[in-house]
Amino acid sequence: MNKKQNFFIFSSLLCFLILTSLFLTGFLSQTNLKLTDQLYGSNKYIQDIVIIAIDDKSLEEIGTWPWSRNNFTLLLTKLNDSKLVIFDISFFRETPEDIDFAKQILTLPSKPIMSFEYLKIIDNKGVDPIYPTNKLLNVSLTGYVNIFTDIDGTIRKLPLKLSNQSALSIKAYNQITNLNIDKEELNINFIGPPNTFKYYSFIDVLNQNISFRNKIVFIGASSPTLNDNHFVPTSNGIPMPGVEIHANALNTLLTKTHIEHTSYLTTIFLILLTIIFISTTLYLTKIKTTIILSILSIVLYFFISISLFSKGLILNLVYVPLTIILTLSTQTLILHSLEKKHKQELISAFQKYVSKEIVNQIVKNPDKIKFGGEKRNLTILFTDIRGFTSISEKLSPEELVNLLNNYLSQMTNVILKNKGLVDKFIGDAIMALWGTPLDNPNSEEDACITALEMIQELNKFNKTQKNKLNIGIGINSGDVIVGNLGSNERFDYTAIGDDVNTASRYESLTKYYGVNILVGEKTHNKVKTKFLFRELDLVAVKGKSKFTKIFQLLEKTKENEELVEKFSEAIEKYRTQKWNEAINSFQNINDEPSKLFIERCKNFQKTPPPCTWKGEHIMESK
Repeated sequence: MNKKQNFFIFSSLLCFLILTSLFLTGFLSQTNLKLTDQLYGSNKYIQDIVIIAIDDKSLEEIGTWPWSRNNFTLLLTKLNDSKLVIFDISFFRETPEDIDFAKQILTLPSKPIMSFEYLKIIDNKGVDPIYPTNKLLNVSLTGYVNIFTDIDGTIRKLPLKLSNQSALSIKAYNQITNLNIDKEELNINFIGPPNTFKYYSFIDVLNQNISFRNKIVFIGASSPTLNDNHFVPTSNGIPMPGVEIHANALNTLLTKTHIEHTSYLTTIFLILLTIIFISTTLYLTKIKTTIILSILSIVLYFFISISLFSKGLILNLVYVPLTIILTLSTQTLILHSLEKKHKQELISAFQKYVSKEIVNQIVKNPDKIKFGGEKRNLTILFTDIRGFTSISEKLSPEELVNLLNNYLSQMTNVILKNKGLVDKFIGDAIMALWGTPLDNPNSEEDACITALEMIQELNKFNKTQKNKLNIGIGINSGDVIVGNLGSNERFDYTAIGDDVNTASRYESLTKYYGVNILVGEKTHNKVKTKFLFRELDLVAVKGKSKFTKIFQLLEKTKENEELVEKFSEAIEKYRTQKWNEAINSFQNINDEPSKLFIERCKNFQKTPPPCTWKGEHIMESK
């Protein structure tokens, strides 16, 4: 083989490894979901599915929620000729009106479907269901209404079975068709934006003569004040009422238009096939010809994707076009580049990510850098801008790039100043490492100093900006694999491992707890005497079964020291199940974490935890 062939083979393998690694780790998965969302909205739908909405108009005339059951008893007198009535409403508190309500239910042509909800979902199993009252259970069927969002907060799918119970939509499907579906999960084929189905105001149905003959009637909330609105692929910025999501799910089942994502293996095979096609074309033809064929291939791929979506199959819309672009760019660059010396490659690789001091040490002692990966004890920091999508929508591309570049530059300077390595930028997020490429016995301390200084630097930065930024920072320490993806001559230096993923989870949790900095137990134990920490919770992050303590890193001030002391007393009452005392203590603090624990205490008052519970909390989202 000649040098050119070696270059093409090597670059093809490198592109394949990088792209498949990125794909399998979920990189750009949110982008793919957003692109796929553009394909929704052309599905046929059954016009006999209608929604009676508890809307603002009804709330104004009938009164604040919850309503007397007599309103629903009266409503059912209007639905005697309907085909099926489905309630997306919780009737779990007994009332004297339940007797009349149940009697009226018996006049319907078929048993209605009533909703219940699981308070928790653990390992795809429903825990602690809340059912309708016994009087209503005896005259109706039930289906759960739990729905789940994807990583970007959008609802696209629905679990059809949890703990041997059926979802509201599948129970309705069984009642209408007398058929069962073996699927565990349904990718909902949304018919259009919110309010595509026919809506009737609850109060209008009570006051007017509206025929619902042979209609499948959903009854549920549409008013924003009732907090049951969610974003779906067809939202276009407008959330969809939960009752309409269930109506879309039933419509998908009845029209047999559910959709499926292609398997991981299929996408990897398409990546490989695309790399072979681009590499062969570029090797045999001119660059201009390959560029034209590449553009045509991307356009053709999107047309094929649209066609297959209408037949119920979703292709990955990111990785085939990305493969074309990356392979073409990489191999074109290889054809016009020369090899560089090993030290120059080291400098080029590290000078943008670590301080000059570390770069000089690397150049003097290149043997200290191991290629191919090694096990090291590192401290990992992730940081991300909160609400960056909404900020970006307000700015022009030039303003957005300028804002992001200035912010990232200042944050990078703080990291480098404190002996950190900027591993990567992920959009508006930063991943940084301490303890590599050279050992750092003070990695935990340096990372914590960096986090506090980043908040200080952000406050200064915001004083000069019209659009104020807020960030979350997660820090964790542990043994990880750190090294290079690629070869000695061309590589990407990064860290992988469980503790890296956990650091990322901690960063995500800052939004949940309403704090800026979260630190893991391993890091905390090394520097607990040097900084001020507030112990926040005992959690198992998403995807983990082991519970670990998490801590908020605070500046050492008298006010913060008093906060830590008060919160410690409150959390102790919470963990010993003294709910009222805990609520009073948290109310006296009245910050974001306290509000979260007040809500938990109230929930535990209704549904107490097991006697063996010691304050553990399982995170069900990232």
